[in-house]
Amino acid sequence: MKKIRNYSLKRLLFITFLLTSIITWGITAFISYREIRLEVYDLFDDELAQSARVIQAFVASLLHDGSLYEHWDLDKGIAILEGQTGKRSYDDKVAFQLWMTNEGLILRSKNAPTFPFSNSKQGFSKIEVNNQQWDVYSLLARDNEGDETYVIQVAQKNQLREQLTDNISTLLIKQSLIGMPILAIAIWMIIGMTLKPINRLTKQLRQRKANFLKPLVINKFPNEIMPLFNALNDLFARLENSFENERRFTADASHELRTPLAGLLTQAQVALRTEDSNYRQRALKQIENAAFRLSHMVKQLLILSRLEFNPAVIEKKLTDLNHCIAEVMSHLAPFIRKKNIDIEVENQNTQLLPANPELISILVRNIIHNAIQYSPKNSKIKILILHNKKFLSLIVEDSGLGIPKAERELVMKRFVRRLETASSTQGSGLGLSIVKQIADLHNATMTLSEAGLGGLKVTVCFPLPQVGRSATRW
Repeated sequence: MKKIRNYSLKRLLFITFLLTSIITWGITAFISYREIRLEVYDLFDDELAQSARVIQAFVASLLHDGSLYEHWDLDKGIAILEGQTGKRSYDDKVAFQLWMTNEGLILRSKNAPTFPFSNSKQGFSKIEVNNQQWDVYSLLARDNEGDETYVIQVAQKNQLREQLTDNISTLLIKQSLIGMPILAIAIWMIIGMTLKPINRLTKQLRQRKANFLKPLVINKFPNEIMPLFNALNDLFARLENSFENERRFTADASHELRTPLAGLLTQAQVALRTEDSNYRQRALKQIENAAFRLSHMVKQLLILSRLEFNPAVIEKKLTDLNHCIAEVMSHLAPFIRKKNIDIEVENQNTQLLPANPELISILVRNIIHNAIQYSPKNSKIKILILHNKKFLSLIVEDSGLGIPKAERELVMKRFVRRLETASSTQGSGLGLSIVKQIADLHNATMTLSEAGLGGLKVTVCFPLPQVGRSATRW
């Protein structure tokens, strides 16, 4: 036997939400890292260019005054820059050089090499010095005649950019490491609060007794689980109706079977005690009749029970109503001959009926059997089959006493028999009830009226599938 594995909805939601949050954060963090990296590089490139322009303005001012070589001797300049070195972490990561066209290098920072940072005289470039990457910006200055006068090169270690990017990324990761546990706790609490209505529903169901099938109390529940409430309440209503039908069926059956069983027992006792063979023979005959009646009643009860407790399991096929009538007539032939009843069948039907063949046979048998049973000897019964585009109708008329209009609805209930015929005709009071239930299962209508032959007229009208419409589905 395959083991059934259940799972925790709360745990599934928690893991799903948390993983979704982590994956989403990871994707956004990666995108943010790339964007921050590009912004940092752009920022430092702008700073390099700005620094070169500041130095250019300063050098241009000194050249204009004619004091550049007076104030900026190469060795003196280096000594001045060394004296101003502070403890800031970024000081040794930025360097600059001033190359005059004729004199060569006349000014550089302490950490700048004595050779040019880059062969390029204008724009951005990259260079490796002592196994370290530098980003360089070169700015070329010209005199009024357009001749080259000097080149300013400002360089920055790539390590500075990487370090700043890594610091920002580390800060983001630290924030996430702190925030993720808080987010996980929040998700767990929110899921728990969201699933509380299910716990309330479980509590309601656990506190119910087995025979308490009233609807669940629906108050302050989310709309998403209302279909579950409605389905459960519908189930409870159907179960209550089914149990009520079972109780009523059991009570009615026990009541109806009590009298024939008592009569059967009495006749058996008479047959055992009497010494008169004729009297014993009559008692045995009564026992035989009672046994037949009980057998018929039990069969009818089983049919009714099946229809009541399993009405949904009805397999429909194309059924020939004429064939059903012919089959029933052949089974009832001894009964028909015994009462010498003339049965006239008028068939105006060529349409097959989408229905359950077994149930239709039971319906036809009960109607015709009732007609034969309640018709006097040497009488007539008429069976008519009609159909049009929408309906197929079965009509059975007998020559019996009929049923008054006021009692026609009542006789379609179970175990109901008319006093006028109960003493003279055997029956269980279930025949018309079964016919009514089978008709309802096929969405057919059953009506009782006065027959032209003087007795009862039973009409069962079956709807036919409409061609080209969704109703053609059975």
